[in-house]
Amino acid sequence: MVFTLQALRSFFQRKLIATLQELKQILGTTSTMTVFRKLKTLGYRTSYSHRGKYYTLTTIPQFDQQGLWSCRAVRFSRDGNLLATAQRFVEQAPAGFTASELQALLQVEVKQTLLQLYQRKRVQRREIEGVYVYFSREAGRQGAQRGQREARPAAREIGESGRAIAGTESGHPSVPQLAG
Repeated sequence: MVFTLQALRSFFQRKLIATLQELKQILGTTSTMTVFRKLKTLGYRTSYSHRGKYYTLTTIPQFDQQGLWSCRAVRFSRDGNLLATAQRFVEQAPAGFTASELQALLQVEVKQTLLQLYQRKRVQRREIEGVYVYFSREAGRQGAQRGQREARPAAREIGESGRAIAGTESGHPSVPQLAG
């Protein structure tokens, strides 16, 4: 067992991320449960992009100030899955988020995720100028977010090209800039 755990550690140190199939090959097993038992022993994270298809060890990601990390276009969050990540971003946003704004930040499709969060009453939403804006479920925070959203000039939705909203570095006027 120690040998297989060390082989897994070494593999992750070289490759950083892996799929379940790759992990089965490294461990010489066809059993999904065996892979997850080994991963649990080492501590692991699942990607929020690619439908959670990729894994890494908890010691590998170096999350940025927003709690995000990517490796070869595979995205991970300190929150784990996309539902938890999207909820945290909505809760913490100074002016809430539209789906396009959050998608530009997280680099994955989020419309269905935001709809699920809304349907499960984990976030609130309002239609503003024909676009749904998602806000905190907590009334006081939601009021502050809506006030911020209404106080600024109407932001254009990000177009199909993925171009950022005019006038901001991050492409989202309510996302704090990352330190250099």
